[in-house]
Formats: sequence, C-alpha cells, structure tokens
Amino acid sequence: MIHLFLSHIFICASKQTNSKGEDQIMTITQADLKKLISYGAAKNITDSGTLPKGSRRITVTMGSYGANGALFVSESGKLYAIVARGGQLFKYI
Repeated sequence: MIHLFLSHIFICASKQTNSKGEDQIMTITQADLKKLISYGAAKNITDSGTLPKGSRRITVTMGSYGANGALFVSESGKLYAIVARGGQLFKYI
C-alpha cells in the first residue's frame, strides 16, 4: 500500500510545467504528508534537523495562508518532510 501511495505522490509532483510552459508547484494535502512520516517513508525535520546538501523540493502543502509544509528528496533518494508553517519551512522552500 505504501508503494501505491508514494507512486501517487510522485506522479502528482512530476508535472513541472503548466500549459503555457511556466514552472508550476504541485501540491499535496497536509494529511498525505503526515501519512508519509507515519509510514516511515519520510523523515520529519520540522522542529530539528537539516536537509542534506543537494536536496530538492518535490511538493508543498498549501493552506489558507500559503505554504504550510513541504516534501524534499535528497540525492540518495531519502525523503524529508516539514509539516508546519515556520522558519524551517521558509528556510528551504
């Protein structure tokens, strides 16, 4: 089940341009991001921890006031998640 869920996330996040050819940020829900952490597929770096060099943003979660979470992947393929709106999130997105 986790593989199907991860496939869905990466398929949604793989669309990088809109019909005009402009870059587009794909979003997922905050609940989906928290599921990735609870399944052990992503490491939560919200309160502490750093993102490895060379990591890139896969997707963001959006709330009423803008971005409130993000999912990143390192060069080694490990997933990292930030699930709260705060300094850590805006440092990396």
